[in-house]
Amino acid sequence: MEHLSVRFEDLEFDFQNPRLFGHLTQRTAKECAETLLEEHDPINIARAMASFGYFANEPMIVLASSDSGPPYSVLEGNRRLLAIRLLLQSDLRE
Repeated sequence: MEHLSVRFEDLEFDFQNPRLFGHLTQRTAKECAETLLEEHDPINIARAMASFGYFANEPMIVLASSDSGPPYSVLEGNRRLLAIRLLLQSDLRE
């Protein structure tokens, strides 16, 4: 397995994740974020990240959407992705 550092902006939710989003008919980034907020409590993750930083020993698992790279689909770490977005994007916090 190859370890890469990728830009936060190049990450997207794993819209096909049935464990998180199986009940959604249309899987948009907004819908996924709302589902995560309602059902999976990323706020506590965001608070921990704000206090202690990102815990790099538990990396997100991502898959390139194409052979050429970004965007990367987050297979494992969708709650962490939303937590990072909440910390960095003030419009999303509203």
